[in-house]
Amino acid sequence: MSAATSRSELSAENMVSLLESARGISSDHEMSRLLRQLAEAHPIGDEAWPAFDRAMASIGSDHERQRVVVTTGR
Repeated sequence: MSAATSRSELSAENMVSLLESARGISSDHEMSRLLRQLAEAHPIGDEAWPAFDRAMASIGSDHERQRVVVTTGR
């Protein structure tokens, strides 16, 4: 999935698909890292925020979730 985060353009549909697939990541650290990479590399449009929020909600660690919040400002 890291390759997808580095692509110069990622459509909203592909972003949502990636985020839905990412919910299967069991490591809080890896999920946090992926979400932070996505947020830094691509604008998260209105269509993708619900999927992004669902993926972020799957992070059990307060520390890792807070790292995503700081990156996104949400």
